[in-house]
Amino acid sequence: MQKKDNFVELRKAMEENASNIENLVFSGGGAKCVCYLGVIKVLDDVGVLKKIQRLAGSSTGSIAAAMLAVGCDSTELDKFFIKEEVNDLLQDCTAGKLGLIPNLFIKFGWNPGSKLLDAMRKIFEEKSGKPDLTFMELYRLKEVELCVVATNLTTSVVEYCHPKTTPDMSIALAVKASCSSPGLVQPVELEKGGIVEYLVDGGLISNFPVHCFDGWFLSMKREHSFFHHLETMQGPFEGFNEKTLGVIPFAATEFSSLSQNAQRYMKRRPRPKTKLAETNGKAVDKVLKVQNERQQAFEAGKRLLAALKDADLNRDGTISLEEFRKTFVQEGRLSDDDGKLLFGPDFDVHKVFDLIDEDTSGELTIDEFLSFMQRKGISYHAMLLGGCSNSYIDGFTGYLNVAFRTLQRWSDRIFSKPGDEERVLPICTDYIQTMDSNLDKEDKLFAVKLGIESTAEYLKEKVNKTGGGNAVIL
Repeated sequence: MQKKDNFVELRKAMEENASNIENLVFSGGGAKCVCYLGVIKVLDDVGVLKKIQRLAGSSTGSIAAAMLAVGCDSTELDKFFIKEEVNDLLQDCTAGKLGLIPNLFIKFGWNPGSKLLDAMRKIFEEKSGKPDLTFMELYRLKEVELCVVATNLTTSVVEYCHPKTTPDMSIALAVKASCSSPGLVQPVELEKGGIVEYLVDGGLISNFPVHCFDGWFLSMKREHSFFHHLETMQGPFEGFNEKTLGVIPFAATEFSSLSQNAQRYMKRRPRPKTKLAETNGKAVDKVLKVQNERQQAFEAGKRLLAALKDADLNRDGTISLEEFRKTFVQEGRLSDDDGKLLFGPDFDVHKVFDLIDEDTSGELTIDEFLSFMQRKGISYHAMLLGGCSNSYIDGFTGYLNVAFRTLQRWSDRIFSKPGDEERVLPICTDYIQTMDSNLDKEDKLFAVKLGIESTAEYLKEKVNKTGGGNAVIL
């Protein structure tokens, strides 16, 4: 944990550099979201939390956003997230597995999600006296804007539940909708003008709504009313709000799909001695080892490809054995290290041609090179299109993790903007993954510690960038 004196120093530095963070957005992330407790502790200690005017969250992130908006402090959030298992609150079918098929066909979801709804209603009743506190009531009571992101299956769009768009909607119901994974939890049904609309997990198409306070769409200013904008061609989220801080957790197994900025926050810490750390930790270490080997092979493959391009002396798109020998045997364009990475410890440059030349035609083509690299676990086509090399899928839970991660990865790109990395705080939760349940207290405290350390590091960098180079030592 960071020492309190360090936070005092950071707080002073942020005040001197006039920290402009006013909007806080939490990504979805299931069990990984426990790390938000650490984020909130640091933001509170350095004086940022009291300046927050707008909060937003998707899926599990909407719980943290709603609790902060209604006035819960870090101690109350600790009590909820450490004591409760959010995934268990959503898995409350009294008939167990026997209720799966009938509930899916009749109610479009296995579990009612009533436990989560009841838990949120209880919190709102304690803090406001109204279990079904609405977005507009909260806005008038606390002067805080809350946005809970859900997916509207009826209209096939993101549903931004907010005092401007859904003023009379129960916040507890919106949070339940935002956490209702299709099939696993029954959707929230709302009737609008005689039409039933089904709201489900916000993470389905907007897991990280860092854009939601950009532009005019959720602005409460008079000049940004729908009346003034519905007939214009101006996009609802145009522009870039520099006052927004978005927080997104990622497991170590998601490393290969991350930006360079996020990868900087992936640091190994001693894990607690828990069952989850042991089982997931072994799988994580295996995945990271494979990914590291593939990354090295990818870089070696790029160098090999550059050499093959140079070897195509007559520029006909294929490489003859004679061209290959001139470039690789005579000129030595393939290093021993790259050769061993790609072709094994017994690498022999004279045999490389035959290993790539699948059809034994005596000529190498780009398709044969790509096919060879695919056998090494590296898909250049996928990487060129913005994907990752290959995801590790271990069992049904691993399959679900990868399926949801793929969907979220591409849906979030719809809303991504240049410069987003400056307002995004990534937190690596190591072995803790989205679908995990039954976390021990030590697992949760480990995630909280990771949240504290990453947030302190992010804020330190932010101050150093805006403070003219006056470093903050943490």
